[in-house]
Amino acid sequence: MKKQNKKECMKKVMVVLPIYDGLDETQRCVNSTLASLSAQRNTIKLILINDASPNATLTEWLRTVVAEFDSKKAFDVQLIENATNKGFVATVNIGMKLNNEDDIILLNSDTEVSSDWVDRLVDAAYSDDSIATVTPFSNNAEICSFPKICEDNAFPLGLSAADIDKSMAALQGGNVVDMPTGVGFCMYIRRDALSQVGYFDEETYGRGYGEENDFCVKASRCGWRNVLCTNVFVFHEGGVSFSDEKLGRIQDAIKIIDRLYPDYNGQVHEHIQQNPAKAHRLLALSQLYRDSDRPTVLHITHELGGGTARHVNELCDYNKGALNTLVLHKGPNDTVVLFFENLLGETVEFELNEGDQLTRLLKWLNVGYLHIHHVMGLPAMVFHLIETLALPYDITLHDYYFINANPTLTNEQGRFCDDLATRDALCAIANPIPDNMPAEAWRVAQGKMLAAANRVISPSQYTKETHAIYFPNLPYYVASHPDWELGGVYPEVKSTPCGEGEKIRVLSIGALSREKGGETIENVAQLASKHDFEFHLLGYAYKPLGQPVIEHGAYRDEALLSLIDEIDPHVIWFPCQCPETYCYTLSAAFRSGRPVIATNLGSFPERIADRPCSWIKDWKMTPEAWTDFFEEDIKPFVSTPQTAAWPLQTACNNENLFYRFRYLQGIEKRSKPLVAQASKNTENIALDFFENQLNRSLQGKPQIDLGKKERVLRLLMRLRSHPMMAGIVRLIPFNVQRSVKRRLSSRPLHEVIHQPKD
Repeated sequence: MKKQNKKECMKKVMVVLPIYDGLDETQRCVNSTLASLSAQRNTIKLILINDASPNATLTEWLRTVVAEFDSKKAFDVQLIENATNKGFVATVNIGMKLNNEDDIILLNSDTEVSSDWVDRLVDAAYSDDSIATVTPFSNNAEICSFPKICEDNAFPLGLSAADIDKSMAALQGGNVVDMPTGVGFCMYIRRDALSQVGYFDEETYGRGYGEENDFCVKASRCGWRNVLCTNVFVFHEGGVSFSDEKLGRIQDAIKIIDRLYPDYNGQVHEHIQQNPAKAHRLLALSQLYRDSDRPTVLHITHELGGGTARHVNELCDYNKGALNTLVLHKGPNDTVVLFFENLLGETVEFELNEGDQLTRLLKWLNVGYLHIHHVMGLPAMVFHLIETLALPYDITLHDYYFINANPTLTNEQGRFCDDLATRDALCAIANPIPDNMPAEAWRVAQGKMLAAANRVISPSQYTKETHAIYFPNLPYYVASHPDWELGGVYPEVKSTPCGEGEKIRVLSIGALSREKGGETIENVAQLASKHDFEFHLLGYAYKPLGQPVIEHGAYRDEALLSLIDEIDPHVIWFPCQCPETYCYTLSAAFRSGRPVIATNLGSFPERIADRPCSWIKDWKMTPEAWTDFFEEDIKPFVSTPQTAAWPLQTACNNENLFYRFRYLQGIEKRSKPLVAQASKNTENIALDFFENQLNRSLQGKPQIDLGKKERVLRLLMRLRSHPMMAGIVRLIPFNVQRSVKRRLSSRPLHEVIHQPKD
């Protein structure tokens, strides 16, 4: 179809604004519309239609506003007052029928507009002769929602509606995307399409909902297009017009649409699945990052999930009022993945030979600080990117990988290598250093990265001291993860009394490898369960633990506390054989208020210090010694109920409130826009490259079936869990099992095998 130039786009447009109730929302909408009129090059009429509002204050305000503007003769503003309430559809038709020449913009009274929004909608409407309707992006507009499609979104990056619209207005190029329907909160309708299709169907859709969908389907059947305009953003509160009646009207409208247009809902569903405006959403979001005056931090990590991923997400959320964040990690095959916080739930993949372009994009996005969480498995392009960006960075010590490439410092049996003289050799057998590099050479390479950091953040004093043996002169900061700050003071400790004839419930939590104590639990359960104890695992182990342990399976973090309450354990046990750097499941145990037992490794002693009704035991204890402890200490303890306050919580002191008082200081002082005055050519190159990446993913970039090996692993694990296979599995050496697992997947087992059900 022929595109029309700007001279041909000079149009007369009527903004039809039906009003029923909602004083504050209507005032915001009308005021923002009036304020924007002078910014338009097209000729605008504002038609306010009061549909017999029950709100006398609103009615009087509308009359006052129109009288004021009429006296100034500044704009063509007209107020129509229905004598009786006619409903949305009939009221809209009244406005559209005022003349048969002007184009129409239907605008809900709970919206807010800014700048030259009308002109940009006009440009989109006349970018092709076949376009009938145009709908802008909004925070709450179903398939036109931004950043996430079909969600009621909060404003990203702490921006206002006007800020977002301003950034979108800067986007150039093709700014329309086809849709099966427009969305009526703000919908531009060309007069020539309206003349052919006809006005909204009052008889069928009554007081409102579904009428704009009906119009758009009819327009499509006449050869017209309905499009999304990707360089306009209009705020929409939603729910004001229909209030409690909305759900019923939606349900009625769905039934009518299904009957009249059986293929319509399928088209909408397909549109949502394909999300053809994904590239535009990401480009718009990138522009917001670019325009923001807040520091932007890039978090670099592995793709293995677990506590590291949780901490990254936690930091993104914790600092969302002060920082913009991006996350970079290894992707499938030869790619790295860039993730925009949790704003889109979408990622962008870059192939390994595109490192220079990715670096250029990150500079264009004004990334000013790096936070390195893990380097395991990262390709060389990421290290080249860190070097090329030449930005200040923090490093968080999530495990012990920097010491000798063995994250847990454990041997082949999954037990801590506590002897410094033999540690490197034993750790290398269990977890070989990449390229068979000697441990000393490995530490020299890792030490250079650590020494160049502004801050090396350690989640516990133990973690710092262990690293300081090998890297003594680093800028260490001991800082508990901010989950304590987010959740507040831990509750007092309460012990549940064990009733007569009731077994003492001992609960362990998480993904229990041998390093985390999976074998210890199995062995102790076989002994102690013969007495008065019942062992539970909320999570899963590296192998089936057999009858003595009741396995509850995987869980979602947000459901963990309620699941602990359901099991109602008398004690929660952490039998770790490796030094934890922090342990989120320990935080959950604290939050549950249950008594806790843990080994004297890693962060446990310092985190449990001074907590009543809690025990620290030697990690080298035999199953028999553990059984004696449960029999001699725990059984008497649970015989009577106890409640004890925990006044001296380690996380509470100011040194450990690092993320509240000190984290941002280091970043705010150093994060300066890298490309504050970039040339137009530089911006175009960065934008063009980014758009090409997105379009490539949207245009059916060949997808490799990445799940075959992992599906084999899933099947093997299910077979291994079968009672008839347990004896055979025990005959296979653990090292062989682990080797097979690593060949089939580099992901942790919980991400491959034990995904929780939705």
